[in-house]
Amino acid sequence: MHPDDQADAERTFTAANHQGASFEIEYRLRRHDGEYRWVIDSARPRRGAGGEFLGYIGSVLDVTQRKQGEIDLAAHARELARANIELKDFASIASHDLQEPLRMISSFCDILTRRYEPLFDAKAKEYFGRITSGAQRMRALINALLAYSQVGKQAVTLVETPARGAVDFALEHLNVEITAKQAEVTIGELPAILGDPIRLCQLFQNLIANALKFSATQRRPAIRIDARDAGPEWVFSVSDNGIGISESGQARLFGIFQRLHSIREYPGSGIGLATCKKIVEQYGGRIWVESTVGLGSTFAFAIPKPPARST
Repeated sequence: MHPDDQADAERTFTAANHQGASFEIEYRLRRHDGEYRWVIDSARPRRGAGGEFLGYIGSVLDVTQRKQGEIDLAAHARELARANIELKDFASIASHDLQEPLRMISSFCDILTRRYEPLFDAKAKEYFGRITSGAQRMRALINALLAYSQVGKQAVTLVETPARGAVDFALEHLNVEITAKQAEVTIGELPAILGDPIRLCQLFQNLIANALKFSATQRRPAIRIDARDAGPEWVFSVSDNGIGISESGQARLFGIFQRLHSIREYPGSGIGLATCKKIVEQYGGRIWVESTVGLGSTFAFAIPKPPARST
């Protein structure tokens, strides 16, 4: 037996023998080749006709593979917790330390442009335009990362939230893009769920914005927002008739910084769908996509219903 396990095993065996009780304990045993293996040692008492304690009958089962899985899972959980702490710490850095240099770059570019633009030739104007555009993209990326890091940072306040209200609020934020693309938005009957109104609005806004961004140039964008009762959960969907997504792209779509197109083709941070995934998982739900290239996509997410109240 492994030296680190001997004390616990001795206490368990002594107490069981003293009481004539069943026991189950995990410990490591050394094989003939020197390798330690995890085992479960379990036994129940044998008793005579008069109830007297006669000993034990039991078994020893090798559970090394399962135990190693538990150890690996615990190590992964610790690493994930550490990574989450680092990501949350990024919020304070992004809100000031990274934003301030960008503000200075943008401000001085504006000053130089206002004061000296008559002296600029075409190349100079192009260069200053690129600097300004790059600073704006960097600011948008930092803001997206900040929003991503904030999801899950604070405890979620769950209240009864009409999904239709969250959708309407999201559509207000996207009104300029919807009008510019002359998009047709259809909304089905949506339930009220137990959720966070701000996060739910953010979720719908990201999915609708994604549908607008990847619309097909040869047809008017059509977006439908719907929901269906799936027993223990509500399944919401945001469907479009856009460019669609390949099967290989679908597999990595919800990862942070995952882009399926160049930033020149479709500007963006590559964080929006990762944020959606994080919000849905905070509710204990799941999110997925079904898509056909050239025909469009349907992004769906499932939110568990609250347990029924006992009467």
